Parts: sequence; structure tokens; C-alpha cells
Amino acid sequence: MRFGTCVFTLLLLLHGIAGGAAPTIDGLLNLRRVTGASISPDGRYVAYGITETDWDQDASVRHLWIAEAGTGRTWQLTRGKKGVSAMAWSPDGQWLGFVSDREGGKAQIFAIRVDGGEALQLTKSETAVNDFDWSRDGQSIAFTAPDKRSEDRKNYFGDFEVVRRDYAHAHLWTLNVAEALKAPVAGKQLTKGKDFSIGSFDWSPDGTQIAFSATVNPDLVQGGSSDIYVMGAADGALKKIVDQPGPDSGPKWSPDGKSIVFRSAMAQKLFFHSNARLAIVAAGGGKPRSITDSFDEQPSLVEWTRDGIYFGGARKTEAHLFRVDPTTAAVTRVSETPSGSGVSLSREGRHAALVLENGRQLPEVYVTSLPGWSPRKLTDMTAQVRDWTLPASEVISWKSTDGTVIEGVLSKPAGFDPGVKYPLLCVIHGGPTGIDTPQMAHTGPYPIDLWVARGALVLRVNYRG
Repeated sequence: MRFGTCVFTLLLLLHGIAGGAAPTIDGLLNLRRVTGASISPDGRYVAYGITETDWDQDASVRHLWIAEAGTGRTWQLTRGKKGVSAMAWSPDGQWLGFVSDREGGKAQIFAIRVDGGEALQLTKSETAVNDFDWSRDGQSIAFTAPDKRSEDRKNYFGDFEVVRRDYAHAHLWTLNVAEALKAPVAGKQLTKGKDFSIGSFDWSPDGTQIAFSATVNPDLVQGGSSDIYVMGAADGALKKIVDQPGPDSGPKWSPDGKSIVFRSAMAQKLFFHSNARLAIVAAGGGKPRSITDSFDEQPSLVEWTRDGIYFGGARKTEAHLFRVDPTTAAVTRVSETPSGSGVSLSREGRHAALVLENGRQLPEVYVTSLPGWSPRKLTDMTAQVRDWTLPASEVISWKSTDGTVIEGVLSKPAGFDPGVKYPLLCVIHGGPTGIDTPQMAHTGPYPIDLWVARGALVLRVNYRG
């Protein structure tokens, strides 16, 4: 009987008549959304993505935009039916590289000038490019792409894949930028075989070596097998420099090229629900040294500059930017207000770009100078919803049976009356170490804004995990 009552109440909410300018499902799906921001090496420009819904293709399409940090002027850089994934600035700031399947169906690397013009295709990889990174002098690009599957088998049996047996291992390639700007190149393959599958990677400051993390195969369940390697860019000489239980990933070089920082489980067996650490190892290998033991959250590595190692982390429902001293392991919070997601630093670490979302605005691109903190907004995506009646979202807390304080995000209807009883719906996030934060508009899988507009309270619980 109780279950039937709940279902009946939910149906009433979904089919109720919304008053005012409440959002619709189509309206939420049509919202243009900022996704990622990358500041130019000199801090003058910020590149960012805007994702839109293409109903004809039944797809979300992301294109690149540029914001001039000093003036706030913005303009669109890429267009067309095919969108853009990874992006990265050339070290001189003249080119913005990106990955797209706009030509021939397989994702390739392209480069476009900041002031516009036609994008130039740099690669003609036989398989889709995953990611790429410019060398510090801008003369080379490293990229990863999966193995090519057997054409003989495909032609005889058809195009299929046997799950957890037919793996396409990702491998590392390099190309000469000057040659690729003249005509697309296949590049030089540095790694081969089935010994490992490459994840993230980073050029050494002098451009002679590439550090990368790799798992035994690309299966998600093999994340715990990730280790750190260093390879010579010219001769392909390979050395595993971190080999310990649990995942070790995301390597980045120190400014002097003598050490590498990476994200690590530090050999914890129960790493799935434990906080990772940032650790440092000598470029030639040795015993890793954890530097964030005092930080009781998940660190997200941003960059190693001469001022220290920057990383992102949570403080309850707020994301912040931190800096750790690589010698003393002292952690300092850099951001005086929430830093949002995906912080990007300029070459000398004097400027940062970030995407910030909260209960009062949609995701917006900001820029700030460092080491101070004065974020300045460059976009106005929130203008799309100014005529909408949206829920008011706030962080609430309560005590568990053992006295531990638990938080959640409560969304309330406009004109909420605390003296009136409302139906309560709970949305439980996955993870379990994930976290829900206040949002102005909810574009996820659940129509939270519609439920609230029809008179419900919606609680997203940040349970312990």
C-alpha cells in the first residue's frame, strides 16, 4: 500500500500542470553548456567548449570558443556537424590543437589559429586518436591511438568484438609539427604489443623523454594495474619507474625535469574507496614519496610549477585549488572562493582559467591571477534560464546515528512554505565516493527541476562512502 501511494504521488507530480516559466525536458536538453576551459600559455586567451544538442544527429556536439581574458570578448572557433573532444594550446600560443572526427570518421588531431581560419588536419592515424600533448618547444606532438584490429578477421567473420578478450591496446606515437602542418602524417610509433595500454602522458621539459601511465589492458577493471613509465622520444628506450600495487597514474614532470609527480594509491589494497595521494619519484626511478598525507580528500593533479604543485580537491560540497610544497609537503589552499572544476594554469602559473557552477548560475568560464584569487567571469551562459522559474538549492546537514554530520543538497519549489508538507523524493548518486553539489538547473538523467516545479522537495544525499 505504501509503495502504491508513492507511485501515485510521483505520477501526479510528473503529470501536474506547471505554473509560470518552469523548464521542460526539451528546454533542459537544449541548454548550451560550457565544458572545460584551457588558458593560453601567456594567459591572454581562454579556450573552452560549448556543448549543444543536435536533434537531427541525436547527439551532443561540442565546439570550441575563445575568450579574451583582458576584455571578455568571446568568439566561436569551430563549427559543423562534427564536434571536438581533447584540446591543447601550442607552447607559443599561436595554435589550438583539438581532436575531432570531422574528416573520414576516425578522430584525428587538428590545429587552428586563435584568430580563426580553416583548421589543419595534422594526423592520418589508422585508428581514432585518443589524446595528445605538445612538446615544450612546440616542435613535436605525442599522441595515443589504439591498435588496429585484424582486417583479415573482420573481412572473414564481420566486424565484432569479444568482450574481455579482444582488446585494442592504446599506444604512443609522435609527429613533427612542421611536417604535419604541410600535410597530415601517420607519425612515428613508439610502443607496440600487448604488454600494456597507455593512459595519460607528459613530455619532459627538454623534450627528450615522455612519462606515461599504463595498465595491462584497457579494461576498466584493470585500473589497479596502472604503473608509471619513462620512454626516450628519439630511441624508444623504456623504463618502468613506479611498480607497486594499486593504481599509479597521471604523471607530470617537475620544471627541472629531475622528478615526476603522479596520483597514487601508495600500494593500498582497498584503493577503490580510499583517498588517493600525490607522490613524487625521481625521473630515473626509485621509491615514491607521498606528499599529500595531510590532505583528507581526493587530490586532482593540475600542474607542477616553480611555485609548487597545484591540485584540486573538495571541501564538502565546494571544489578548491590547493598547492603543495614538493619538499616539505605543506598544503596551502589557494582559492578563497570555490574554484570549480578543471582548473588550467598558464605557462608560469601566474594566471588560471576555471569553470564554476553553483546554485545561482550555470557553469561559467572564469579567469584569475595567481597567487592571489580574484575570479572574473568571461561567459554568460546563465542568460539562457533567466526567465525560468527554477528550484532554490541549498546544502543541509543532519546527524547520523553515531553523531557524524551528513550533508545533502535540498531543492525547494519557488515560494516554499516551511509550514506546509511536501512530497519528498531522494536522488541517490553513484560512486559511492561521488558528491552532489548545488546546481541552478539539473541536466542529468533525473528531471529534478520538473519534479520541484510540480510541488516536490528533492534531496540528493551525500552519504558516507
